[in-house]
Order: sequence, then structure tokens, then C-alpha cells
Amino acid sequence: YQNSISPSKQLALSRLRTIGSAYFCLMGVEGFFLALFPLYLRNTFHLNMNHVGWYVSASYLVILLSKLSGGFASDLMLRAGISQWRARVPLGIAGLGGGTSFLALALMTSSSTAMLPLALVAAAFLGLGQISIWSCVQEFGGPSTERLSSWTQFLGNLSVAVVPLVMSWSVTSLGDWRLADGLLVLLGGAGVTALANVRAEAHA
Repeated sequence: YQNSISPSKQLALSRLRTIGSAYFCLMGVEGFFLALFPLYLRNTFHLNMNHVGWYVSASYLVILLSKLSGGFASDLMLRAGISQWRARVPLGIAGLGGGTSFLALALMTSSSTAMLPLALVAAAFLGLGQISIWSCVQEFGGPSTERLSSWTQFLGNLSVAVVPLVMSWSVTSLGDWRLADGLLVLLGGAGVTALANVRAEAHA
């Protein structure tokens, strides 16, 4: 059956799997900031609502600034003659890998003074991951860009809905964040692997 599919369709299916899976993993990690970060700050470090609001807003701002700077840097590489794959994909690998690593470290520390900077660094890396993945969707999708975009967005939204729920359940059941931390590391590793296997035309 695999041999009956044209090379172009095989490439499109490969992108659905790799780019979609990478975004699922990225949004699973970023889902911590979207859903659990305020609760984590309140329950673990007993910060008041004013401080929680500032730190949550700072994480979103860092992600936005990271997207802007990452997009500019990636475009500069393209204009310098670097291939699309090399200008886009390694940035995403660094973003997802770095974001996961720093967030995992942040959740392992018992000091809010250390945790908060680590979390913001993680947010910055995750912003790079987002801009990379959506660049891949737009530039590598070809005739399947609309389908790839819809699939990627669906998987990202699904991850944001499911992963924080699983993390919350693990924290409630175990009384700590060890299993949730392990889940983030698992997602990060899977996302990096998926991104590394994204195929552009030259890498088909």
C-alpha cells in the first residue's frame, strides 16, 4: 500500500505526522503556562494574586517577544542564503528542547527566586518553537498547507486541553510535581524527535 502512494502524497503525510506531532508536544509543554502556571505559583510558593498576575503576564510577554525576534532571526538566515530547512527547523528544535529543559528545571527547584527566571527563559525558548513550527506549516505544506494548518492547530488545541488535565491529576494523586515534570520531559523529547524528521523538498 505504501508503494501505491505517490512521492508527493507520502511527503504530505510525513509532514502531517511530524509537524503536527511536534506542535502537539510543544503546546503540551506550553500548556503549563496557559493553564497551570497561576495555580502553581499560588499553591507552591503562596504568592499573592498581584504577584501571580505580574509573573503570568511576563511569561506571555516573553513568548510574544521571542516569536518576533525568532522570526526576524530566521528570516535573516534565509536572506543570507541558508536553506529553508536549516533556517526554520533547528530553531524549533532548540526552542522546544530548551523550553522543556528550563521548565523541567524550574519545576524541580524549591526556590521562587530561582524558579521564576528559569520559567521565563523556558517561555522564551517555547516562543522560538512556535514560530519555527508555523513557518514549517506555511513553507513546507505545499498544496496541503490548508490541511496541514488545520491538523496542526487541532492537535495543538487538543494538547492544551488534555496535557494540563493529566498534569493536574498527577499532582493531585501524588502530592508533588515529579510525574508532571516527567511528562513535560517526555513531550519535549518526542517533539524534538518529530521536528528533526520534518522533510523539506531537499530532504525528501
